[in-house]
Amino acid sequence: MLSTPAYNPPAVPSSDAAPATAARHTGTIIAGCLAVCLAQIGLVLPAAINGVMQRTLHASGGELTWISDAFLVPAAILALTFGVVGDLYGRRKLVVGAALLSAVGYLVSATSHSAAQLITGQAISGIGAAALFPASLSMITSITTTPAARAKGLASWTTALSLGAFLAPLMSGGIVEHASFQWAFGVTGVLALITAVGAWQHPR
Repeated sequence: MLSTPAYNPPAVPSSDAAPATAARHTGTIIAGCLAVCLAQIGLVLPAAINGVMQRTLHASGGELTWISDAFLVPAAILALTFGVVGDLYGRRKLVVGAALLSAVGYLVSATSHSAAQLITGQAISGIGAAALFPASLSMITSITTTPAARAKGLASWTTALSLGAFLAPLMSGGIVEHASFQWAFGVTGVLALITAVGAWQHPR
């Protein structure tokens, strides 16, 4: 007598799997948006407080220009390179490392008492931003697998980018009304640490 092999039906996904996946996707999108918002705040921030920085540090016109350009130049030149690095070694690792590097740069800027130190801090933060821009975008595009989800994710990313440009002058302008300009960089450094923690908690 031949025995009939037992039939094992395919496992049915747990009812908790879908909500957990959705929460993970949402968390990853939030982390990516926070990262690009941080990078954009760092890009716009110096322009809003140029006058205060020049008076406080007695900076020349050339030094004042380099305070902004020290951030902008590496952010523009290295963005594509870091995009490749993120694809090769992991987007989450890149966002976490870039956010921590940005935090170091903002710490240098927040403790600066000379134009040279502020330029150095800006350059470090600019390198971090060069990684944050492409890595945050690729985090979102990799987690959104349908056209509708990807469209929403990209819309969120571009909104966060615009929000960073909007918040930077408001934040820095409000701070210099009541404290030294260094606090503007200190607050941005705290945001960088929050970004690193948020990105570390999500797998993409």
